[in-house]
Amino acid sequence: MRSPATLPLWAVALCCLVITTAGFGALLRLAAPEVSTAADLSGGLVVGLVAAALVAAGLADRRFRHGWSRTERIAMARAYRSGEAPADPVLDQAVLAMITRKRRVLRWQARYGPWSIALLGVADLTSVISDRVGTGLPGFVFFAAAIAHTRIAPPRSLRRLDRLEIAIGERRSHPAVVPFVSGG
Repeated sequence: MRSPATLPLWAVALCCLVITTAGFGALLRLAAPEVSTAADLSGGLVVGLVAAALVAAGLADRRFRHGWSRTERIAMARAYRSGEAPADPVLDQAVLAMITRKRRVLRWQARYGPWSIALLGVADLTSVISDRVGTGLPGFVFFAAAIAHTRIAPPRSLRRLDRLEIAIGERRSHPAVVPFVSGG
């Protein structure tokens, strides 16, 4: 039996989709027996799609970092957080690959993150209105803050990645000069 870490991403995502759809659909069926089976399966499918996407993204990220040692991963994480080139120039290629990958993820988050949270907020608001529950204002504040965060955080991280890439480029164009010490 192969480890899930070595399976192709499509197989892991499909497996996660089937298991989560069936499990969440069954949970909805037990929680609300008056709702139709199609609605239960639809709800399960939505949760399954989200779970499959998250599992596939996490596994791809894990495979991306797999070839580096713990100290290299720590140095790369420090470079990502600070926006400064790592102390070891050997890591430059790995950091540039990380920058490319992080940019793609951050652009996806900036584009679709607010919409996803807004849809959850609309679902929460619909639930509050239909059930006449008095939790509408805290939910609204939470989702508004989450949308604001997803609008602010990715551009800030992209600017930090730009600084990191510039620092690595400057180090490559101006290599450190080792002073010559005469023997005598």
